[in-house]
Amino acid sequence: MKTAQSTALADVSVDLETLPAHESDAICRTVLGSVSRLFDDPAVLADYKRWKKERQREKEQNNDT
Repeated sequence: MKTAQSTALADVSVDLETLPAHESDAICRTVLGSVSRLFDDPAVLADYKRWKKERQREKEQNNDT
């Protein structure tokens, strides 16, 4: 059995121009499904709503100056 060493995320590089569409689609489906399941958690959703309100408040403050 082959094993792979862990690589730091900073060391990973993907050339999106050479990524075939079917692979890109598969990655997107995986990420979207994961994010969707993450937001099923009420604590995550509440934290997102708090963050969104804070961002909106900051945006309004920046527009006032």
